[in-house]
Amino acid sequence: MSFFLTLLWFLASLVAGHVTVQKNADEFLLRADQDGVLEACGVTSAVFDEYLNMDQAKFDSQPGQGWRAVAAQDGCRLAAQILIEQYILFSPKLRTEKIVSLRWHAGQLAAFDGRLEPALLFMKASYKEAGPYYEEWNIYVSATIAFLERDRSTLDLWLSELTSRSPSPEQVAASRQAFEKDPKLQEVFPDWERDILKAPNTKVVQRLVDCYARPYVEAYSGCQE
Repeated sequence: MSFFLTLLWFLASLVAGHVTVQKNADEFLLRADQDGVLEACGVTSAVFDEYLNMDQAKFDSQPGQGWRAVAAQDGCRLAAQILIEQYILFSPKLRTEKIVSLRWHAGQLAAFDGRLEPALLFMKASYKEAGPYYEEWNIYVSATIAFLERDRSTLDLWLSELTSRSPSPEQVAASRQAFEKDPKLQEVFPDWERDILKAPNTKVVQRLVDCYARPYVEAYSGCQE
Protein backbone atom coordinates (compact mmCIF):
# COMPACT_ATOMS: atom_id res chain seq x y z
CA MET A 1 0.00 0.00 0.00
CA SER A 2 1.39 3.41 -0.97
CA PHE A 3 2.10 5.97 1.72
CA PHE A 4 -0.66 8.22 0.36
CA LEU A 5 -3.22 5.42 0.53
CA THR A 6 -2.01 4.55 4.01
CA LEU A 7 -2.60 8.17 4.99
CA LEU A 8 -6.14 8.08 3.60
CA TRP A 9 -6.85 4.81 5.41
CA PHE A 10 -5.52 6.23 8.68
CA LEU A 11 -7.63 9.38 8.47
CA ALA A 12 -10.73 7.40 7.54
CA SER A 13 -10.29 5.06 10.49
CA LEU A 14 -9.69 8.04 12.73
CA VAL A 15 -12.92 9.75 11.71
CA ALA A 16 -14.79 6.52 12.47
CA GLY A 17 -13.75 6.75 16.11
CA HIS A 18 -13.65 10.52 16.27
CA VAL A 19 -16.72 11.11 18.43
CA THR A 20 -15.75 8.56 21.08
CA VAL A 21 -12.22 9.92 21.37
CA GLN A 22 -13.48 13.50 21.65
CA LYS A 23 -16.02 12.55 24.33
CA ASN A 24 -13.40 10.72 26.37
CA ALA A 25 -10.98 13.62 26.10
CA ASP A 26 -13.58 16.17 27.09
CA GLU A 27 -14.51 14.18 30.19
CA PHE A 28 -11.01 13.04 31.17
CA LEU A 29 -10.32 15.63 33.84
CA LEU A 30 -13.72 15.42 35.46
CA ARG A 31 -12.12 12.55 37.39
CA ALA A 32 -9.22 14.68 38.68
CA ASP A 33 -8.84 16.67 41.89
CA GLN A 34 -9.42 19.83 39.95
CA ASP A 35 -10.07 22.42 42.63
CA GLY A 36 -6.97 21.66 44.67
CA VAL A 37 -4.70 21.66 41.62
CA LEU A 38 -6.13 24.93 40.31
CA GLU A 39 -6.01 26.75 43.64
CA ALA A 40 -2.38 25.73 44.17
CA CYS A 41 -1.59 27.67 41.01
CA GLY A 42 -3.59 30.77 41.94
CA VAL A 43 -6.81 29.89 40.11
CA THR A 44 -9.37 30.59 42.83
CA SER A 45 -13.10 30.36 42.23
CA ALA A 46 -13.32 34.08 41.42
CA VAL A 47 -10.41 33.97 39.00
CA PHE A 48 -11.75 30.76 37.50
CA ASP A 49 -14.93 32.53 36.40
CA GLU A 50 -12.85 35.26 34.76
CA TYR A 51 -11.00 32.65 32.73
CA LEU A 52 -14.22 30.96 31.62
CA ASN A 53 -15.60 34.29 30.40
CA MET A 54 -12.45 35.22 28.52
CA ASP A 55 -12.60 35.50 24.73
CA GLN A 56 -11.33 32.24 23.29
CA ALA A 57 -8.60 33.81 21.16
CA LYS A 58 -7.23 35.59 24.25
CA PHE A 59 -7.61 32.53 26.46
CA ASP A 60 -5.95 30.14 24.03
CA SER A 61 -3.51 32.12 21.91
CA GLN A 62 -2.40 35.38 23.50
CA PRO A 63 1.01 35.21 25.23
CA GLY A 64 0.79 35.75 28.99
CA GLN A 65 -2.98 35.35 29.03
CA GLY A 66 -5.45 32.54 29.65
CA TRP A 67 -4.04 29.10 30.27
CA ARG A 68 -0.57 30.28 29.23
CA ALA A 69 -0.32 32.53 32.28
CA VAL A 70 -1.02 29.53 34.50
CA ALA A 71 1.31 27.16 32.63
CA ALA A 72 4.17 29.66 32.95
CA GLN A 73 4.27 29.08 36.72
CA ASP A 74 6.52 26.34 38.05
CA GLY A 75 4.69 23.06 38.45
CA CYS A 76 1.43 24.38 36.99
CA ARG A 77 1.11 22.62 33.65
CA LEU A 78 -1.51 20.25 35.07
CA ALA A 79 -3.49 23.23 36.38
CA ALA A 80 -3.33 24.83 32.92
CA GLN A 81 -4.47 21.56 31.36
CA ILE A 82 -7.43 21.36 33.75
CA LEU A 83 -8.28 24.99 33.02
CA ILE A 84 -8.40 24.28 29.30
CA GLU A 85 -10.62 21.27 29.91
CA GLN A 86 -13.01 23.33 32.01
CA TYR A 87 -13.08 26.03 29.35
CA ILE A 88 -14.08 23.41 26.77
CA LEU A 89 -16.84 22.07 28.99
CA PHE A 90 -18.29 25.23 30.51
CA SER A 91 -17.18 28.47 28.83
CA PRO A 92 -19.97 30.48 27.18
CA LYS A 93 -17.30 31.94 24.88
CA LEU A 94 -16.27 28.59 23.40
CA ARG A 95 -16.16 28.53 19.61
CA THR A 96 -16.71 24.93 18.68
CA GLU A 97 -14.96 25.34 15.34
CA LYS A 98 -11.79 26.21 17.27
CA ILE A 99 -12.01 23.43 19.86
CA VAL A 100 -9.22 21.43 18.23
CA SER A 101 -6.65 24.02 19.26
CA LEU A 102 -7.73 23.78 22.89
CA ARG A 103 -7.57 19.99 22.90
CA TRP A 104 -4.16 20.08 21.28
CA HIS A 105 -2.73 22.45 23.86
CA ALA A 106 -4.16 20.35 26.69
CA GLY A 107 -2.42 17.34 25.17
CA GLN A 108 0.84 19.22 24.82
CA LEU A 109 0.79 20.30 28.45
CA ALA A 110 0.33 16.69 29.52
CA ALA A 111 3.10 15.55 27.17
CA PHE A 112 5.49 18.21 28.47
CA ASP A 113 5.03 16.66 31.92
CA GLY A 114 5.42 13.12 30.62
CA ARG A 115 1.80 12.20 31.35
CA LEU A 116 1.27 10.12 28.21
CA GLU A 117 -2.26 8.79 28.79
CA PRO A 118 -4.01 12.19 28.80
CA ALA A 119 -1.53 13.55 26.24
CA LEU A 120 -2.43 10.89 23.69
CA LEU A 121 -6.13 11.08 24.51
CA PHE A 122 -6.29 14.80 23.81
CA MET A 123 -3.99 14.66 20.78
CA LYS A 124 -5.97 11.88 19.15
CA ALA A 125 -9.04 14.12 19.49
CA SER A 126 -7.22 16.98 17.73
CA TYR A 127 -7.53 15.99 14.07
CA LYS A 128 -9.28 18.34 11.68
CA GLU A 129 -11.74 17.41 8.97
CA ALA A 130 -11.50 20.65 6.99
CA GLY A 131 -9.96 24.10 6.93
CA PRO A 132 -6.71 25.73 5.79
CA TYR A 133 -3.74 23.36 5.96
CA TYR A 134 -5.89 20.71 7.64
CA GLU A 135 -4.05 17.86 5.93
CA GLU A 136 -0.68 19.26 7.02
CA TRP A 137 -2.06 19.76 10.52
CA ASN A 138 -3.20 16.12 10.67
CA ILE A 139 0.26 14.98 9.57
CA TYR A 140 1.77 17.08 12.37
CA VAL A 141 -0.61 15.52 14.89
CA SER A 142 0.21 12.02 13.66
CA ALA A 143 3.95 12.73 13.77
CA THR A 144 3.71 13.94 17.37
CA ILE A 145 1.70 10.88 18.37
CA ALA A 146 4.30 8.65 16.70
CA PHE A 147 7.02 10.40 18.71
CA LEU A 148 5.17 9.89 21.99
CA GLU A 149 4.41 6.26 21.16
CA ARG A 150 8.11 5.71 20.31
CA ASP A 151 7.42 4.74 16.72
CA ARG A 152 10.46 6.11 14.90
CA SER A 153 9.73 4.61 11.49
CA THR A 154 6.26 6.17 11.38
CA LEU A 155 7.62 9.49 12.60
CA ASP A 156 10.16 9.46 9.76
CA LEU A 157 7.40 8.77 7.24
CA TRP A 158 5.31 11.69 8.48
CA LEU A 159 8.31 14.03 8.30
CA SER A 160 8.95 12.93 4.72
CA GLU A 161 5.32 13.58 3.83
CA LEU A 162 5.31 16.99 5.46
CA THR A 163 8.55 18.16 3.84
CA SER A 164 7.19 17.15 0.43
CA ARG A 165 4.45 19.74 0.77
CA SER A 166 4.67 23.49 0.30
CA PRO A 167 2.09 26.25 0.68
CA SER A 168 0.50 27.89 -2.33
CA PRO A 169 1.47 31.46 -3.33
CA GLU A 170 -1.86 32.63 -1.89
CA GLN A 171 -1.16 30.93 1.43
CA VAL A 172 2.34 32.41 1.57
CA ALA A 173 0.93 35.87 0.88
CA ALA A 174 -1.70 35.49 3.61
CA SER A 175 0.92 34.31 6.11
CA ARG A 176 3.24 37.18 5.22
CA GLN A 177 0.45 39.69 5.72
CA ALA A 178 -0.39 38.24 9.15
CA PHE A 179 3.22 38.47 10.31
CA GLU A 180 3.78 41.96 8.92
CA LYS A 181 0.73 43.22 10.79
CA ASP A 182 1.84 41.73 14.12
CA PRO A 183 5.36 42.60 15.41
CA LYS A 184 4.79 40.47 18.51
CA LEU A 185 4.18 37.46 16.30
CA GLN A 186 7.46 38.17 14.56
CA GLU A 187 9.21 38.11 17.93
CA VAL A 188 7.74 34.71 18.76
CA PHE A 189 8.73 33.33 15.34
CA PRO A 190 11.98 35.13 14.36
CA ASP A 191 12.49 32.89 11.30
CA TRP A 192 9.01 33.52 9.99
CA GLU A 193 10.12 34.73 6.55
CA ARG A 194 11.65 31.33 5.85
CA ASP A 195 9.07 29.32 7.75
CA ILE A 196 6.12 30.59 5.71
CA LEU A 197 7.66 28.94 2.63
CA LYS A 198 7.32 25.50 4.26
CA ALA A 199 4.33 23.48 5.38
CA PRO A 200 3.28 24.56 8.89
CA ASN A 201 5.07 22.79 11.76
CA THR A 202 7.74 21.27 9.50
CA LYS A 203 10.44 22.60 11.81
CA VAL A 204 8.78 21.11 14.87
CA VAL A 205 8.53 17.65 13.32
CA GLN A 206 12.16 17.90 12.20
CA ARG A 207 13.12 18.63 15.80
CA LEU A 208 11.17 15.60 16.99
CA VAL A 209 13.20 13.46 14.61
CA ASP A 210 16.52 15.09 15.48
CA CYS A 211 15.84 14.84 19.21
CA TYR A 212 14.04 11.50 19.19
CA ALA A 213 15.96 10.19 22.20
CA ARG A 214 14.96 13.16 24.35
CA PRO A 215 11.71 13.79 26.26
CA TYR A 216 9.00 15.65 24.36
CA VAL A 217 9.49 18.81 26.42
CA GLU A 218 13.08 19.02 25.15
CA ALA A 219 12.52 17.73 21.63
CA TYR A 220 9.66 20.13 20.90
CA SER A 221 11.85 23.20 21.36
CA GLY A 222 15.04 21.65 20.01
CA CYS A 223 17.47 19.67 22.11
CA GLN A 224 20.88 21.08 22.91
CA GLU A 225 23.83 18.73 22.62
